[in-house]
Amino acid sequence: MQLFDYINIFFSDNIAYDNLSNSDKVKNTFMLNRLFSIKYPMQASLFNINGTSPLGINEAWHLIGSKHHRTPGWIWTKKESKKTDKSVEKKIDINKDILSELCKIYELDSSALDDLMKYNKIEFLEIYKAFEKYVLEDVSKRKRK
Repeated sequence: MQLFDYINIFFSDNIAYDNLSNSDKVKNTFMLNRLFSIKYPMQASLFNINGTSPLGINEAWHLIGSKHHRTPGWIWTKKESKKTDKSVEKKIDINKDILSELCKIYELDSSALDDLMKYNKIEFLEIYKAFEKYVLEDVSKRKRK
């Protein structure tokens, strides 16, 4: 039995849960404990002690989860997606002189700069824009004097 099928039976159908084999219950104990740790971290931590019966853990979570008549929303979590803004990347022309100044100030070599641009492109572009604005303002102030 797959995890999601098991979770649906776990919360919605007590009769079907009682008819499940012990091997199905034991097989899903680890993930069940992880899912319940979202709402009940202290209890899940105690269930992680070595030597605790997986079937007993399952039954304890079923007792706690029996107050829900359907799968609660906190069970289904989702991963936070990375921000990707293609428009930000297209609008910025990187000036090599400003980039070399930025590298001097932050003490970045070319490999560190490549990694920064590869893994944190949006954050790099924000830093670059702020630095470029600072440099250009400084240059314009010097020209006025």
